[in-house]
This record gives sequence, C-alpha cells and structure tokens, in this order.
Amino acid sequence: MVGSGLTNLERGISLLEHKYFLDDSKKKDFITVQEKIGQDYFLSIDIDDSTSTHLSGDNDCNLCLGILTEKENFVDIAISAVSDYSFSTFEIGSIVDKKVLELENKIQELLGEDLGESIKTQINREVGILISKKMDIRLERPNPEITILIDTLYGVAEPTVRSLFIEGRYVKLDRTIPQTRWPCRKCRGRGCSSCNETGQTYPESVQSLIAKPFLESSLSISDSFHGMGREDIDARMLGDGRPFILELKTPKKRSLDLVSLQSSVNDENEGRVSISNLSLVDKKRVRTLKNTACDKLYRVKISSVPPISKEKLKKGAAALTGTVVEQRTPKRVSHRRSDLIRKRGIRDVDIVDFSDDHAVLEICAEHGTYIKELVSGDEGRTEPNLSGLVDSECKVERLDVVQLYLEETEVKK
Repeated sequence: MVGSGLTNLERGISLLEHKYFLDDSKKKDFITVQEKIGQDYFLSIDIDDSTSTHLSGDNDCNLCLGILTEKENFVDIAISAVSDYSFSTFEIGSIVDKKVLELENKIQELLGEDLGESIKTQINREVGILISKKMDIRLERPNPEITILIDTLYGVAEPTVRSLFIEGRYVKLDRTIPQTRWPCRKCRGRGCSSCNETGQTYPESVQSLIAKPFLESSLSISDSFHGMGREDIDARMLGDGRPFILELKTPKKRSLDLVSLQSSVNDENEGRVSISNLSLVDKKRVRTLKNTACDKLYRVKISSVPPISKEKLKKGAAALTGTVVEQRTPKRVSHRRSDLIRKRGIRDVDIVDFSDDHAVLEICAEHGTYIKELVSGDEGRTEPNLSGLVDSECKVERLDVVQLYLEETEVKK
C-alpha cells in the first residue's frame, strides 16, 4: 500500500534504485534502472533446494508465468464477454494457475504475508483500471452491477450480473390464480400430460402476469417473486394492494421505464391483476419486506348449517373480538407446512351483511391468521372458532383481503 497512485512496476523500480544507492560498491557502476529494466536486472530468491525465481522485464518470468504481460489481452476478453450487457459499475475477479499461487505462497511464507501484493489482486486492479478507462464506467466494490471473472489460464471471461429488484403493490381480482408459479407436482416443472406440458399446476399466476413485460424489456433469463405474505388462490387482494418485489435475474438491460411497464401490466390484465407504486430497490429490501408483519382486514361471506339468527351471530362475533386463538396447521396445507400450533390475535369481528342463507363479516386479525379455519374450526384444530361459539357448522364461501395495515397508526382497534 506504500506509494499510492504508483503501479507495482514503478514501485519495483524505486526499490531497485534504492538498493543500488545504498550499496556503496555499486554506486560507481550505477546505471539508471529504468534503462536496464527488461534486460538483465533481476532479483533471485531461493525458496528451497529445488525452487528459485527471478523477477525481470522479460516474458519468461517463472513467478507469474507471463500473466502480467497479458493485461491488454485480458481487457479485450473481458469487454467482449460483457458486450451484450448494459451496466455502469463493475469489478474484476480472476483465476490464476495454481502453480503461480503455490509459488506465491512459498514466498509469502518466507517473507511474511504483509510484504507484497498478491498476483490476483494486481491483475484484478490493473485490468479493472484499464477497462474502466476504456469503457468509461466505474470500478466499484462491493455490490457492482456486474462482476467479470477472468480465467487467465484458458483466456476466457464469465460475467455474473446482479439482479434487478423492483418493488410495488399488486391488487388481485381473479379468484383462479395463485400468487406465484406453482410447479406441477407430478413432473416437478418438467412438463407432462397432467399439466399439458406447461410444467405448472396453474397456467398463470400473479407472478407470471406481472413478470412477462419486465422479462421482455430487461432481456432477463428468469425471475423470482417475493411477496409480503400471500392470499389463497380463491381469495382476492383488494385495497391498496399487497407489497411485492420482482427480481429479474441476469438482465441485459438495466434501464427500465417503470411507468410504461406498469401501464402494460395493468392494460393486459384488466379485471385480473393490477400493480402500482413501482420503484427500484436493492437486495436487502427483500429480507425487510419478507420479515414485515402487519394486521390485515378480511371480508368473508359465510354460510351455516343449521342457519343461525343474527343475534346469535352477533354474540359469536363479540366473543371472538379481542381474543387470542390457537391454530394448529390446517389440514389443507399440512402437506407443505410444519405441524405447529400458532397463537394469533383477533382484533375485531363486525357483521356487515346478514340474510337467512348467508352473512358477510369483516375480520381484523394478526398476520398469519388462518381465516377459513377461524370460521370453521377445522375439526377442532383452531380454538376458539366461530362455529363452536354459535353452535353451527360455519363455512367461508368467499374471502377477500381488504387491507393490510402497514403503518401502526392504521391498525384497526
């Protein structure tokens, strides 16, 4: 790290000059090192009985095997490897012949790890600086938009592209589509007769409908969908929508017109799915979103056998309000979720409509509450439950998520 702004070649020249100035016996014969570099100056280091090395300006250096003379070639290889991608920040990584690294380790063992910069670090830094100047882009670490790994042994380069993350909210009006792609259980996504060769249990999802124009615009190879919770397939997501983050993997284009893409999704999926409040975020935002918990307001249409009176339903709703229920993992999802007992708070239960054959309730509950089981009881797996409190077999006929209370001040009391 001594001599900021100098290349290792310039540092080496300074060291050799300093050596000769200090050696009185050589002063009278001193010739400027710059004039001799690349001809016959060298430094010999005896590593053991069978190994020695010399550092010089020729191409036969047995320390680096000539790698450091190939910088310009590595630059061309790297630029060619990323020619199809748009990006503004990058970093360089490298793979070096293990013979070189083994010899470097021996020298470090002899002289100490702090004495000298590794060859890989020098290649990464110097090639990165040359690419930065040539392409007029910024060399940045950590978290660059693209990382270029150069294999110096085989003369190839491989880019690793940072995903794009787009946050927004979605409203779902279609009761026939899941939130995310649902691979066919029989073929596990490969395609079979059961799924009409699509590899999917359901041909469409909120994820696929939203992702389609984004994949096309960014030229990404695939996507992932990160939602703040999820609703059942047959449930609608209303109100301001559910927060989500769409991850676009290995995008070739990073500059996206989010306003235009939002309009495209909404126009193509009118009456089914719509999105809003789009913005670019970083990867850390995914974890924050996934770990965010909030109360939710649900609207459910229920039936009961035998039919119950409005007064009896009022008493049952009042008995649930302000309680903490214990819910064992419902039977309908037990095949894919751990068998646990969860405690969830029921904030409020209101009757908004009532007739002889059905009622409509609005239920405000803690995140993660199984609303269908709160109503039915799920054969005693949820206690207390509405069916037990009104002494009738109640069932959810229709379910909507009306609102997510993301701010503490919004929570319904």
